[in-house]
Amino acid sequence: MKQKKQSIGEVLNGDHLASSPYKIDFRMEHELQVVCGKNLTRHEVSLFRTAIEQDYLWEMYYDDLPFWGFIGYVGPGYFIFTHTDFKILYSGDHVIGILAMNAHPAELADGKEVDLNFTYAIMWQETNITFDKRMDEYIDISRHLPHNIKIHHVAISNSLWTVLILFGCLVVLYVRVLRKDIYE
Repeated sequence: MKQKKQSIGEVLNGDHLASSPYKIDFRMEHELQVVCGKNLTRHEVSLFRTAIEQDYLWEMYYDDLPFWGFIGYVGPGYFIFTHTDFKILYSGDHVIGILAMNAHPAELADGKEVDLNFTYAIMWQETNITFDKRMDEYIDISRHLPHNIKIHHVAISNSLWTVLILFGCLVVLYVRVLRKDIYE
């Protein structure tokens, strides 16, 4: 994968954009394409199990439209999705929206290596939504994100503590300045 040069906003946001191995050509359907085969070591299996437990998502862009999917789920075991169906909506010569549906889960047993083959399929569907209205679907982003994404309480807590500490520093600074002005 080729890494994209990051802007300052992407760096601060923690984004790491790279080109993907998926080949998506406009209005070209594919029933089953192989992305790659991968042998996951025990350590890599452990990392993926942790990511799945914490509800990690992948995010992609096609024609500047974002779309998301989980890398796996926890059921009677830890499962990673090995197939993605892309349903792409278009109107005329424009992409209007993209849905990614994950399938074919493979179990990740703790302490064992696993061989995986990752595949995808592409379906195109015409829609009557016009190009100038395509971003309306993405404005209410909470409708498109999966519902069981956990709020990162630690990040929120850290932000609140940072604000409180900065506010405290400002209060101490002002009190010292005012005390010095009053008594002199």
